[in-house]
Amino acid sequence: MELSIRGIVTTNYELVVSKSDFDDACKDAGLEADNYSKFTPEDWTKLNQHLKRVVCDLEADIEHTEIHHSGAVKVDEVHINSAKDMTIVQYTMDGVFDGFNNP
Repeated sequence: MELSIRGIVTTNYELVVSKSDFDDACKDAGLEADNYSKFTPEDWTKLNQHLKRVVCDLEADIEHTEIHHSGAVKVDEVHINSAKDMTIVQYTMDGVFDGFNNP
């Protein structure tokens, strides 16, 4: 039997990126990476969305360091695969049983 839990969790992470990744994000934001020390708060805010893209592109390289807040852990589904069948139990965002199916 195989059991899996699916859900949402907020974690702290660290992702080491190359200078070229940072340069590309800056370029996409219309900024010159070598001038980062002169970026204004508005420049850093504009760059944020491009840095998020870098994080998403390199998701497999993320090192999760800890769960940020245990209250942020959400269990959406429990999958139970047995030799006979598969059962999926579903929960609401509040953790209340929402139903199940047996496809």
